[in-house]
Amino acid sequence: MLVADVMAPYVNELFAHPGRLGLWSAWAAALGYTLQLYFDFSGYSDMAVGVALLIGLRFPQNFDSPYKAVNPSDFWRRWHMSLSAWLRDYLFIPLGGSRGSTLLTVRNLLITFVLAGLWHGAAWTFVVWGLLWGVFQSVHVVAKKYGLTPGWTWLNRLLTFAAAVLAWVFFRAASVRAALKILASMVGLRGVSGEETLGVAPLFAAFIVGGLVWVNLLPNTWQITPRPRLRYAVLLGVLLAASLLALSKRSPFLYVQF
Repeated sequence: MLVADVMAPYVNELFAHPGRLGLWSAWAAALGYTLQLYFDFSGYSDMAVGVALLIGLRFPQNFDSPYKAVNPSDFWRRWHMSLSAWLRDYLFIPLGGSRGSTLLTVRNLLITFVLAGLWHGAAWTFVVWGLLWGVFQSVHVVAKKYGLTPGWTWLNRLLTFAAAVLAWVFFRAASVRAALKILASMVGLRGVSGEETLGVAPLFAAFIVGGLVWVNLLPNTWQITPRPRLRYAVLLGVLLAASLLALSKRSPFLYVQF
């Protein structure tokens, strides 16, 4: 959560000026939001589970290191697991699921994810976001059927992460036009840097690099088993103190609107 809070001002500034982004700042905006949303929603999910335990309820895991996913289907088995299960059980399967031909499976995936986009909000950016994930899922289904999926785990993870970054640009942008400007900058169509291009703060760049290492190499909270050791007590105490100090600042959850 603290990481997401620190990154928020930089991400907001970059996305507020899509026409002033160069190659580096566009990638910083996209990767920054990708990580900001990850830490925000991961923390939100863990807090919901923890608060539920305090009152005697046991919530299921809702977040499972989604940026370690090896394909689009795997991503949605890890990201917002409760929503993914609902989409599967109440939209995809009633539409016919994958029981029919490949063409029908593709149709069902596209319908499911476009509706998932609309569930997030009545905006074209969400529709495009949902459509992109429907396309990603469909491409994977077809590639898997014909044995065209890469044989290297690292490449599958890289492609899946790139697909997520691309989709998050539309999810965060103020409009489809703004998202397209950012994507144009990400492929170098607006130059690398220049006098009219927004720069990337060193602290923000450091958080992006650190965040990428974190989400790819470290275990998620459900895989950690704390032991009664002094070092763990000190670490938890430091984290608690930092959290209490941060309470004085307004920091709404990104996902609260959904």
